[in-house]
Amino acid sequence: FLMGISVSFIANFAFDNLWLDYISPQDFVSSEVAFCLAKSAMVFAIHSALRDSATQEVQANLSQCHRRATSSLLDIICDAVVDLDDHLALTEHTPKFASLLMHGEGRRLQGVPFRDFVATGWETVEEQIRRNVRGQDGSSIAGMFGGSLRDAVGNRMRAILYHVPYTTITGTSRHLIGIQEKSAEAADVP
Repeated sequence: FLMGISVSFIANFAFDNLWLDYISPQDFVSSEVAFCLAKSAMVFAIHSALRDSATQEVQANLSQCHRRATSSLLDIICDAVVDLDDHLALTEHTPKFASLLMHGEGRRLQGVPFRDFVATGWETVEEQIRRNVRGQDGSSIAGMFGGSLRDAVGNRMRAILYHVPYTTITGTSRHLIGIQEKSAEAADVP
């Protein structure tokens, strides 16, 4: 855009200084009006692009802030929190989750499908996650449900799963899943 304005000013200067002797005053005025309109259109386009860019930046920062706040809250009440992509695979390695399932330091869990950690009833877990995606007003709906996870040696672990869906600035669906180990004495969770 800035280059377009520079070219416009150079063209206007060249036209004014080089062709002034060869054109009529009416053509000169017409050309000045055309150059002025072109410059105004470019300035308006630049202003709109900058405004849109700033708006997107603010929305992205706000979205990240909400995601971090939600993740922090889940982290307080849960043993581990994982972030799943739209294919329900882990978006990053989470040391607390790896530790909870006894995977140790050597195994990176980023990209691993969450279903690989579910001991039984993957279809039910997937249905719960996919069902709680959006409310009628488009806002995220948090959900809570019981599940059974499998640790690195194959032991089953009953857990309460807290689910908060969100959308990235690029429009990709994501899911924060808080995992709280469920003790044998705990009441059943729907």
